[in-house]
Amino acid sequence: MPLKRLMYLFVLPALLGLLAGAYALTLATMAKNLASTDFYKFYLSSARLQQGLSMYWSMSVDQLSCCRHPLVSPASGESFSLPLQVIESPACLHGNLNPPFFGWLTRPLGQLDLATAWRLWMGLSLLALVAAIRLITGADPDRRRFPGRSLIHAVVVLGYFPVFVNVWLGQVSFLVLLTIALSWSTLRQGKSVQSALWLGLSVSLKPFVLLLVPLYALAGHVRASLLALLICCLCALVAGLALGFDAYTDYLSTLGGIVWYGNGWNASLLGVLSRVFGYAGYPGWLGLPTITRPLFLGVALLLSALTGWLALKYRNGSTLRSADAIHAVGLPGMVLLSPLGWLYYFPLLMPAGLLIWRYSSECRHRIVLRLALLAGLLLTGWPSLMVREAEMNDLPSWLWEGSRYCYGLLIVFLAAVAAFWAPSYRTDARCAL
Repeated sequence: MPLKRLMYLFVLPALLGLLAGAYALTLATMAKNLASTDFYKFYLSSARLQQGLSMYWSMSVDQLSCCRHPLVSPASGESFSLPLQVIESPACLHGNLNPPFFGWLTRPLGQLDLATAWRLWMGLSLLALVAAIRLITGADPDRRRFPGRSLIHAVVVLGYFPVFVNVWLGQVSFLVLLTIALSWSTLRQGKSVQSALWLGLSVSLKPFVLLLVPLYALAGHVRASLLALLICCLCALVAGLALGFDAYTDYLSTLGGIVWYGNGWNASLLGVLSRVFGYAGYPGWLGLPTITRPLFLGVALLLSALTGWLALKYRNGSTLRSADAIHAVGLPGMVLLSPLGWLYYFPLLMPAGLLIWRYSSECRHRIVLRLALLAGLLLTGWPSLMVREAEMNDLPSWLWEGSRYCYGLLIVFLAAVAAFWAPSYRTDARCAL
């Protein structure tokens, strides 16, 4: 039996079965300990809104480190309602960092018990992941020639550690990935209004996606970028009218209280600079916290200028090519530039990874570029527990254990820049993913 046929018939299905079993076991385990998930914070916000309270709460660093009050969670995934005192005064828990529009969308979850809300949330998230992957890979020109590609995609996606972390924590990245995939696929088809709608919703869910909006304009999709901004404003207005505009004051206050930029799962530029130079309350390696933010702003401006200039080069190209360039470079760029570019946002890199692989076939140094992409994705997907800044006390932890995710993300970004450096105006089937 040929090796490739053996892989498609036995090896890949076996790997997929093992991964599916691992995910099922993880979901069963987390159902018994929902208080350790990020979804718990989302649910608390929804429950607070049902009580007429703000979806945000404050907790100082001293309270977080000294608090011993246990978080409340169902013992074995059964129906469960939070006591009112826990809703009013969440204990030992960082605040919800999502914008008010997210709180408005998830407000109905507060009417359900915790276990039921979690099951509904995870069901919707996994459906969003499946739909996004089908959008991203559905138009692959090699799909008919290689039926086993679907198995490969499934194994790669489920084996990617940031995907597992999203399931483990109950994060929102799969829903954001779906809106980004819809925005990208509709823009490739020349449907600028639909693309702007999905892009506006994506920015309203996660503000760092805003980086894509000026890239749309620079690449020639001015109407789509303006419409996306209008959608963002409408979403903000709806959330403000529903929750009260004080929600935005509370949101900004919560963001201003963030003091954990140096944690190892923060793969952004600000994260690695904070670990090297330090920030308020944390000395870092060199103990120069006053230069961290100015240095971050300077590097961020340089990367933003590079990304914008690359998008501008595709202004006169085909709609398909410009849409691909925007998302291949913009997706890793936005996570790098976000102050909180956490590991669990890496599934948003999936369209970029496939685009870099496909377009590298037109580059002179295709093998080198693809090896660089694989190295970057391997670093971003390397399994590890989160290393907190307080646990980093030597050079390897500062520059490697706490920063390798940033290095991988930077490699993917540079690979995207290299793959799309020279615009090509071909529009044949090889450009279609």
